[in-house]
Amino acid sequence: MYALYSQAFRAPSATEEYLNYSTPPFYQVVGNPDLKPESSRGWEVGVKYGNEKRGANISFFDNYYKNYIDMQGISGCSGYYLCYGYTNLANVRIYGVEANVNWDFDDHWHTWGSFAYSDGQDTDRHFHLASVAPFRGIIGFGYKTPRWGADLSGTFALSRDNAKFITSSGALQNQWNTPGYVLFDMTGWYSPTFYKSLRIQAGMYNIFDKRYYNAAALPYGQSSSSLDMRYYSQPGRSFKVTARIDF
Repeated sequence: MYALYSQAFRAPSATEEYLNYSTPPFYQVVGNPDLKPESSRGWEVGVKYGNEKRGANISFFDNYYKNYIDMQGISGCSGYYLCYGYTNLANVRIYGVEANVNWDFDDHWHTWGSFAYSDGQDTDRHFHLASVAPFRGIIGFGYKTPRWGADLSGTFALSRDNAKFITSSGALQNQWNTPGYVLFDMTGWYSPTFYKSLRIQAGMYNIFDKRYYNAAALPYGQSSSSLDMRYYSQPGRSFKVTARIDF
């Protein structure tokens, strides 16, 4: 069992203060040179058990921020569907729980899971932050030998329908609602006997070609009437092959 208390300080980045970029006519992002530094304090308690063969851990955290740096919608950007930048929120609370579990049944079969839930709120105006993602989890199982292995995993997330963001005029607007989803990925790897340092890995991701959204990555916009939300969907079925040499 463990417990910790922490304090932190974060100055605004050069990107947040000065970088302006756009993709006409879709969106424009504007820097804010008047941003204040962000500070925070918080605590975490948890339990860790076992090892890399069989183990689990769970932790609870609760953090409080002053001048939290977040994104805001900006009005008056002519020629763009969406326009947003950065602002300070005076008082913010982000709390949640994270858990992980792993189990090797024998020398070949194994399973694992990880889960994360967090909620971010502006404690002055009492709205849920759009930049904090909803509950998300991953469960998987696999088979391995000294020379090759394969894994199948499922990723799932809950829907979000209560997030808001603040505009440059101080008004609150609803962020796009995101539906829940379940995805499946399959990966495999192989290390040839003639060159043990080489590892080739291949994977098929989002096997069933599910349309889904990363809630924390959507630009700040009130509704899909400004720009079709499908423009911001995550990749469908995709494939990747990588090679790695350890030395």
